Amino acid sequence: MNGEYSFFIFPTDDGFFPRLDPNIRLGVGMAFQTRDRASGDRFLQALNDWIAVESGGIVNVVETRVDGRPATSWEFYGPDEKVSSQVAFAWTNDNTLMITTGTAPLGELLSPAAPLGQSELFQSAIAPLPKPNVGYFFLNIESLIPFLLEIFPPMDPLEVQQFREFSEIFRGISSTATVEPTFEQSDAFLLMSPERSAP
Repeated sequence: MNGEYSFFIFPTDDGFFPRLDPNIRLGVGMAFQTRDRASGDRFLQALNDWIAVESGGIVNVVETRVDGRPATSWEFYGPDEKVSSQVAFAWTNDNTLMITTGTAPLGELLSPAAPLGQSELFQSAIAPLPKPNVGYFFLNIESLIPFLLEIFPPMDPLEVQQFREFSEIFRGISSTATVEPTFEQSDAFLLMSPERSAP
């Protein structure tokens, strides 16, 4: 895998973590780009063969289809003590591999309602950062705060209100790094909501 890569968490009602606890409505994913799809396929096949042997038959490697695309699922006993897809991966195009915590979350990623790159919030958060760079870190505060409140509800209603007010002020955080022959530089940007006019 010789291109860009990303690591992310996202909300989902299925997969490893929701089976561990229905209140933990999140999935974990990684995406890798490569300029050599054939080598990537050979690596994945070797990885499938290795996990099948090393697990002693505990992990069942299943070739399936997710959202119409060929996909691979590693199925074994999960936290709910049932055999189900715990890891799944598929090529989203000729050079991008997506890996996540089960076939159901993978299906959500393969057909997102709104791709991140087309999000107004994401574009606004990275706009001030220098280019070219080594990539972005991005945190969607607007979505994160309600998500955390759902998983870890505070006991004090005042705390809930404070968290919600925080998410209404701060929309997102982004950062990046620039590496040049003579210097290295890190930049961060805090995106705030527009000031509200008095009623």
